[in-house]
Formats: sequence, C-alpha cells, structure tokens
Amino acid sequence: VKPEECTKGNNLAQDYSALSSLVSNLLTFACSAMIGTLSDCHGRKLFLAFGILLSLLPSFALVVTQQYDIDPFWYYMLNSIGGVINWIAIAFSALGDVVPKQFRAASYGLLLAGFSVGFALSPMLSLTLSFLQVSVVSFFLLTFGLVYAIYFLDETLSEETSQANIARQQSLFESRQGVVEVILRPV
Repeated sequence: VKPEECTKGNNLAQDYSALSSLVSNLLTFACSAMIGTLSDCHGRKLFLAFGILLSLLPSFALVVTQQYDIDPFWYYMLNSIGGVINWIAIAFSALGDVVPKQFRAASYGLLLAGFSVGFALSPMLSLTLSFLQVSVVSFFLLTFGLVYAIYFLDETLSEETSQANIARQQSLFESRQGVVEVILRPV
C-alpha cells in the first residue's frame, strides 16, 4: 500500500507533465513555421543556440528544485516553454544546409541515432548516480551544447541563400496575399 502523499505527488506530477506537454506542443504548432522562416532568413546558429538555452532552463530548474523546497511546477512550466523553438528541427535544417543531397538521408539517420543513443543510455546513469547527480550531468551537457553552438559552430546558411529568402519573404508581404494564398502557393 502506497502512502497517500506518494499517490498525491504522483498524480500532481502526471497532471503537470500532461499540461506541460500540451503547452509545449501548442507552442511548437504555433511557432514552428515562423521560427523556420526566420531561421531561413537569419541563419540557424542563433535559433539553435536559443533552442538549446530553452532546453537548459528546465534542467536548471530541476537541479534547483532538488536543492531547495520549490514547487516542481517551475520545472514543468520551463519545460513547456521549450516548445517555442524545436532545436532538433533546426539541427536538421542546419545539416541540410551543409550536406549534399545524396548524403542527407544517411546524415539525418546519424543525427537521429545520436539522439536515440542519448535517450537509450541516459537511464543507465540513474543506476550509478543519484537523481541530483543525473540532473547536474544533464545540466552540464546542455551547457556544453550551448557553449559549443555559440562559440564553435559555424553558421550553416550561406549569405546568398539568406538574402534570397529575405527577398522572397518581402515580396510575399508586399503582394499582400492572404494566408490561404501563401499556404497554397506552389513551392
């Protein structure tokens, strides 16, 4: 028989998690096209770094929540904000910018394999590390990713492509087409 506090805590965590997923998915749905267009015009590096930063915030909140008596709601709220920028989609776009077409499928597969290996191996950390230590490792790995994206990752979108995309967006805006015409336009 589980103590009542455990049941209440579990129910609260499930409620927070469901709400966080809902908000995150709604934000992703609402913002993906805009973020994709902006990254097409202004480059991938900034959006990749900002997406990693948004992923870093819930990791930080998880560490702080374990150190101090803070409601875990903040972790879930910050986790939902990460839906604004899907940095994995930006990583695919960046890969598509630099890899020739004949090698893109294999490159995308390797990128997905890297993410999958991380997801598959991360539970093994909990066998040897405490919950706090796993959270700190996660925080530092994301911090490393952010530092790498800011200081060492080259911009993948060429200046010519960026300028062409900006000109195309301006012409669409100036033509005052409606949303339906823009959506249904031939690509």
